[in-house]
Amino acid sequence: MKFYTSYFYQIRNFTPNMIPLSTACGDPLWFHKGMGNDYTFFDKNGVINGLRAEMLHPDNSCSGLCGDMACPETPDNCLFLQRYRTQLSKVDFIDFLERCDRIARIIQSANNFEGEPIIVLIVHEAINNPCSERKVLQEWMMSHGILCEELPYKGKQFKGF
Repeated sequence: MKFYTSYFYQIRNFTPNMIPLSTACGDPLWFHKGMGNDYTFFDKNGVINGLRAEMLHPDNSCSGLCGDMACPETPDNCLFLQRYRTQLSKVDFIDFLERCDRIARIIQSANNFEGEPIIVLIVHEAINNPCSERKVLQEWMMSHGILCEELPYKGKQFKGF
């Protein structure tokens, strides 16, 4: 199983073997078809929508520390990202991997997709936000020996897929 990061807008370009897991505190309404955070569905491309990775959402210790797009901070001195790193350091990584594996098997069985399952950790911000959680998520995965980069885009297609 492979891991990548991306953001909500790109889900429209996913293939059925790409499984988006929201790491955001709040998801767009369309991600749950306006039916609430527990609602999941397969979109017209056969991609599951509505799955949330609650253990990876920024918790209350991160609350109120970010929100200004004109923030003068850098990812290295951003208090929000520092607190988020601390939060992730407490997550049971083996449990996270086991959950991802279970989800991938269930989705593959329900959707009969071909190819290797790809877990895509969805953040709210686009890649041009330097203080996005994606950097911390990628570092956290790498600290456990798993490569997790931004899903490589080439127009509407993904490189290597």
